[in-house]
Parts: sequence; C-alpha cells; structure tokens
Amino acid sequence: MEQKQKDQHQGYVQEVARLTRKCIQLETDKSFLESDFNALQEKFRILVLRKEPPPLPKEHEDCIKIAKHTEVVEKVEQELKELRHQSKEDITNLVKRVQDLEFERQYLVMQHSDSNSKMISMQSEVENVLNKQKTWQKNSRVLEGQLIASQGKILDLSKQGCLKCST
Repeated sequence: MEQKQKDQHQGYVQEVARLTRKCIQLETDKSFLESDFNALQEKFRILVLRKEPPPLPKEHEDCIKIAKHTEVVEKVEQELKELRHQSKEDITNLVKRVQDLEFERQYLVMQHSDSNSKMISMQSEVENVLNKQKTWQKNSRVLEGQLIASQGKILDLSKQGCLKCST
C-alpha cells in the first residue's frame, strides 16, 4: 500500500514537472510574440502618422516580364496541344488494337469450337472403330474355336478313315 502511494506520488511529481516546463515554454513564447506584436504596432502607428503607402517588397526583382510570361504560356499551350493530339492518336491506336484483338479472340473461339466438335466427332469414330474391333475379335475367337473344332473333326475323321482303310 505504501509502495503504491509512493508510486502515485512519484507520478504526480513527474506530471507537475512536465506541466511546469510546458508553462515556462508557453510564457517564453508569449513574451516573444508580445514583443513582435508591439514592434508591428509601432510600425503601423508610424505608417498611419505618415499616411504613406508601405514600401513595396523587393519581389519585383524576381518577376518576369509580360512578354516572357506570354511566350512561356504559349509554349506550354503548344506542348499541351501536341500532347492532347498525341494522346488522341494513342487512344485511337489502342482502340484499333483492342478491336483487332477482339476479332482475333472471336476467331480463336470459333476455331476452338470447331476443334471441339471435330474432337467429339473423332471420339465417336474411335468408339465405333473400337466397338467394331471388339466385334471382330469376338467373331475371330468364335471362328478360331470353330476352326479348332473343325480341325479336330477332320483329324477324327481322318483317323476313322484310316482305321477303315486298314481293316
């Protein structure tokens, strides 16, 4: 409990020190601003008493002549006009390119569709050929079986005929 109170007290002391520093800084800033304000007020009072316009700042030394300004503006406008023209050409070229690509895409889609239909047709033909092959293989096995049976009969007959011949 006592430690907690010490910690709180230390926190309060730090906060008071921070706020005190901030107050001192603000008072210093305030005194500088007041002195500047007083100087400006004095200048204003003198100008009002003279009734003269204030002296022009020496910015006119940095100013460019109207002719030079007009020349620069015209040059910039010409460049802008050229850029707009170039951008229109670029847009036209891009639109044409997009149209060409769309035509090519449609052509490829059509080719793909044709290829798919040809592939389906060929798959059907392959299935028909496979079915015929299976049928021929079955017929071939049946015929082989009949051939073997016939050869067996011929062999039996030839044995019987030979037996008849020997009797």
